Amino acid sequence: MKKIVFFDVETNNLRNDRICQLAMIYEEDGQEIFEKCWYIDPESPFAEQTIRIHGITQDMVKDSPSFPAIWKEIQPYFETSLIVGHNVNFDLTVLDKVFQYYDIQMDAVTYGDTISKAGQMAYGSYSYSLDSLCEAFNVVLDHHHDAMSDTRACRELYHIFDKCNPWSTADEHTYWFGKATLKADPNELDSALLDLDGILFGIISDGTVTSEELSAIENWSDSHSYQRKYPGFSEAYEVVNQILESGLIPDGAPEKIHRLSCGYGGKLYSRTTIALQTLKGIVNGIIADDVINEGELLSLRAWMSQNMELHGNYPFDTLFETIEKVMEDNTITSEEQEELLSIFRRFTDPIGLAQDMDVSIAGKTCCLSGNFVYGSKSTVEKKIIEMGGTIVPSVTKKTDVLIVGGQGSSAWAYGNYGNKVKKALQMQQSGHPIEILGETQVL
Repeated sequence: MKKIVFFDVETNNLRNDRICQLAMIYEEDGQEIFEKCWYIDPESPFAEQTIRIHGITQDMVKDSPSFPAIWKEIQPYFETSLIVGHNVNFDLTVLDKVFQYYDIQMDAVTYGDTISKAGQMAYGSYSYSLDSLCEAFNVVLDHHHDAMSDTRACRELYHIFDKCNPWSTADEHTYWFGKATLKADPNELDSALLDLDGILFGIISDGTVTSEELSAIENWSDSHSYQRKYPGFSEAYEVVNQILESGLIPDGAPEKIHRLSCGYGGKLYSRTTIALQTLKGIVNGIIADDVINEGELLSLRAWMSQNMELHGNYPFDTLFETIEKVMEDNTITSEEQEELLSIFRRFTDPIGLAQDMDVSIAGKTCCLSGNFVYGSKSTVEKKIIEMGGTIVPSVTKKTDVLIVGGQGSSAWAYGNYGNKVKKALQMQQSGHPIEILGETQVL
């Protein structure tokens, strides 16, 4: 009895190491036994580029099972069947990375590839992409990049090819799992490590560690939990776990994180951007307990004095001038502390500060920034227009509202605003009444 699993996956990020949709058709001796398609929660953010390809968003999968639950159901079929897909090496490599992330053990599968078979048969000058082959052989492809639609088309092509040039053992190959590697996004890794480095500096600057300050480290851990097994992140998590388990910052922990941040930082960012990211982390650490004391402010001022090359870059000048003013008499009054906390919070989380605002965008000029949980930017733009807003491509003096996508805000909270958010903050500082809102406040 010949058993075949036809399958296809869709991914949610550009590293192709998570699955947000999987479809399979199982047949025995050419007869379909069943077909099934699953949405899967990849437990990691979606990239705008992948949403544009397949139309699947974070919101669509938020109540779906994670991959291990789906794998329990389909594993027996993968272990005992020929696996067939179109350019199936891609899908198997994705599976390989997902197995590694979830510590799933799988040795190997036998597979066949319809794209390889098409190339072997050399059908004239046809492109061997799935949509081109479907057009050439009158195969229905209802929705390209929907996993089930692609799987059905692949199965039909398999049988068309089989009639012309029967599949044989020569068309079957072995894929050995464990050869793909998990890799962190260098941008995310650099930014996260620099932020953690700064947080630890800010926390230890007054010589004490409070439960609120430990919460800042826990928040960092939660924000990057989906990356904890990537090289670079995994080393940082060893330190973070020690801190959270002990409730203390062990000797050498800040130094280790600093070495890690120096080892990865600077590859993709300018020296100025790296320093600003570290500054944001320091400020996060200082305000974690909602108190700014003299020791913390002196440590911050010393750090800023050593990094005066940041002069002219928002928000360095504002912070430095405010700190100098407050420290003129070497005391921090309650009014000065509130002013500092307000400035620091706006620097570290400009979107979060507006969460409780009563929002209406009817009649307002809106600019979008980041990746949106709601959907692609074109989908969000359409929704904003339906709500009475007008869309503009960039932040100018005529812009009333900057709307920040929910998938991007975590990146800005951990080291890198993005030019639109930065410009809006500078405009606010100069007195322009532009609002910076998160997508959940608007959509």
